[in-house]
Amino acid sequence: MPVSSLGNRLRGYFRVASLTVAGVVALGFFLASGVAPATAAPALNAYVSEPFVQGPSVTGVQLETFDSNCPATWWSTGSNPGTMTGTCSSVNGNIYGGASTTSGVPTRGGGLPQTKYAAAFNGASVTVTLNHAASYLGFQWSAGDAANRLTLYSGATVVATFTTQDLMAMLYNDDMGAWSANDYLINPARNQWVGEPFAYLHLVGVGGLTFDSFTITQPRYGFEFDNFSLSDSTVTVDPLTTIAIGDETPPDADGNGEDDTTEDADGDGIADPFEDANGDSVADVLEDSNGNGTNDYIDRIMLANTGFDPWPALSSGTFLIGAGCAMIVLRRRSRA
Repeated sequence: MPVSSLGNRLRGYFRVASLTVAGVVALGFFLASGVAPATAAPALNAYVSEPFVQGPSVTGVQLETFDSNCPATWWSTGSNPGTMTGTCSSVNGNIYGGASTTSGVPTRGGGLPQTKYAAAFNGASVTVTLNHAASYLGFQWSAGDAANRLTLYSGATVVATFTTQDLMAMLYNDDMGAWSANDYLINPARNQWVGEPFAYLHLVGVGGLTFDSFTITQPRYGFEFDNFSLSDSTVTVDPLTTIAIGDETPPDADGNGEDDTTEDADGDGIADPFEDANGDSVADVLEDSNGNGTNDYIDRIMLANTGFDPWPALSSGTFLIGAGCAMIVLRRRSRA
């Protein structure tokens, strides 16, 4: 693909949607019902905490830490326990998960031990049925990918479905407000760059939206999670420490018709744009190593599609310029 054509396509990405159209709710959620007036429509709003937050930043919630196992009853000591069915794995803290705190304050490293976390792996699903309806759900999303899905139900009716695809697109575009998207690719408990997202997510029912059960699914790899929080009533998130998850166009810089954040050519669990080819702990899509104005991920696509490698081209150009300057200096000296 010509470089100019690729640049034009990239400029068209990532326009944040703010309208509710045919059941598609702004912030990337899908309601089971049809269109309703914007002022009264039940909706599920989603927010992500600032980087390195591992626990809920809202108050008055029940908390399930999974420190011992993935229990048959979540929030067993709270006022709204949930009965778990399905295949939920309990995993010792490692590079992919395991919080070191339940605090809603950013915590990075610090020598605190990691605790166990829970996960649904390789097509497994986990369903949690609550004692009664709730309006808020929060959790630490660990080593995430765009295929993680959480479906909320009221009885047998799907009221909303949340996927992490929009958040992956926001990270791809470094569209995280005042915060660096690359910081979300660091496991905060270990202070280690992983290349997969770690974030505390908040799902807030508004306009009367409630749910009494939810299902966690993942078609491949894993949906790792920790520190699940629950509230019967709608909570208010702090706009200074959270950012709304926008409804963003899936990136397709390689033009193959697939969302780049779901592609994983080498099968290592890290989406292709978030690979770190030069090993400097910065995702390729978030840096421009050779200073040519195009991120490293796009440079790799250009090389694959055209055979044009920006690095040698830059080096050759620099060499020719340097050689030319040297010749001018020599000629000036010869005239002296």
